[in-house]
Amino acid sequence: MSGPLKRHVVQRARSLIADEQHWCRGSLAQDAKGDVISSTSAGAVKRCGLGALIAAAYELTHHFDVPHELGYMALRPLYWLLLRLPRVSSVPLAFLDTLA
Repeated sequence: MSGPLKRHVVQRARSLIADEQHWCRGSLAQDAKGDVISSTSAGAVKRCGLGALIAAAYELTHHFDVPHELGYMALRPLYWLLLRLPRVSSVPLAFLDTLA
């Protein structure tokens, strides 16, 4: 991913989960009822860090496969660790900062 596009994706991902009420754990995204949903769905109201990256990349590229591939490649070494960490308010945003 090119530098400027990467920065835009990370900035958008940060904005999607800037409010702690929009975070989830254990799935990429959830709808208003808490059901698991695609992170690129318009009905997603909560996302994990990876889900936010995928959603942001999708919004900016309008491709379905590329955002998933890029998101997993970026966070694959950290993703399972993130799911096991206690809920700390700065965790999702701190990991997104490492990608910028």
